[in-house]
Amino acid sequence: MPTFRVPAYEANPKPKPSRRDLMWRAIRQLRVFDTGKVALCTEVDREVARRFLVVLRRAGYIAPNGGRSRFRLVRDTGPRAPMEMGDENRAMIGALDRNTGVAYGVDGGPPPEVSHYTRSLAGLGKRRLVSRRRAKAGAK
Repeated sequence: MPTFRVPAYEANPKPKPSRRDLMWRAIRQLRVFDTGKVALCTEVDREVARRFLVVLRRAGYIAPNGGRSRFRLVRDTGPRAPMEMGDENRAMIGALDRNTGVAYGVDGGPPPEVSHYTRSLAGLGKRRLVSRRRAKAGAK
């Protein structure tokens, strides 16, 4: 009986979307939402959804809509979720739009500079991913 080899593209299915991508997809479909609805639709913890919504609000992707915890989507740039950018102290300094490659500052501030390392993490560049230690060693 002949044996068949499974091609590599069939053996490796698409990776499972991240929680951030699932929440972004739900937000794009709902348009008007609250923390509980995003958490319920994506089956993530309410605190995880709240933290992601804080990032989106501070970067200008969502705006308050009526009540304290209700929001609406004001900047829909595409299917890939924005990526939070932080400084060396892990403080949020902006968000990188993975669809357009544009960085947005926090609370209307100036946009942060986007390094090649950050672009590669976001899937925007063709450079290989490197560890933070190697990236810092190369910068010295």
